[in-house]
Amino acid sequence: MKTNTWAELGRVTNYDFAKVRDHVVTGYTEVRQKGYNNFIAQVEINRPTDNTDKLVITFWVMDGNGSPKSFRAEQEFFDLVNTPRFVSEELIYKNKYEVRLTKEDLSNIYDERGFEICTSSNDLSAVIRKKLSSMGVHKDSLSVEITSHALYYKVKVFAKDSLKLLFEMLTLTVNGLPDNIREILDEDHSVKVIM
Repeated sequence: MKTNTWAELGRVTNYDFAKVRDHVVTGYTEVRQKGYNNFIAQVEINRPTDNTDKLVITFWVMDGNGSPKSFRAEQEFFDLVNTPRFVSEELIYKNKYEVRLTKEDLSNIYDERGFEICTSSNDLSAVIRKKLSSMGVHKDSLSVEITSHALYYKVKVFAKDSLKLLFEMLTLTVNGLPDNIREILDEDHSVKVIM
């Protein structure tokens, strides 16, 4: 049952997929401000035609009487850019990407709302080395943990010799991984690599 639409903005071109996270955070904030504590969400992207994508974000809540309610936002795009591989492959093969977000998933996404989402098309190793250089850190060997979340990849970078966390980042691309590592990430949604 649709009870509220908080966005119907029309069609947009060159829309950055990183903004999907921001919409989820906005919905999460609004649902909590309305006093709901028991909720889940779903992010769905449909590709009805070769050049159109439709994003739908739905939050399901239980009201004080135990009755379900939903809050929904939708947007059409002519060109959705910087889409993570795990999303774009689903769109190519199934014309649809769909993920349900538990309250814990939503809480994690909300907690990471301040993290910039990297959209660089450079190899992940180069992106990491550039970030370390800007921090004044120079390490020859790194241990990197990559996890595909519902809307982005989370990357944790450790010093290989001490396993000390150097930094973590969110990214939409993990380019430059060897095929065998890419296959593990695609299948297990998490992989550790030495760089």
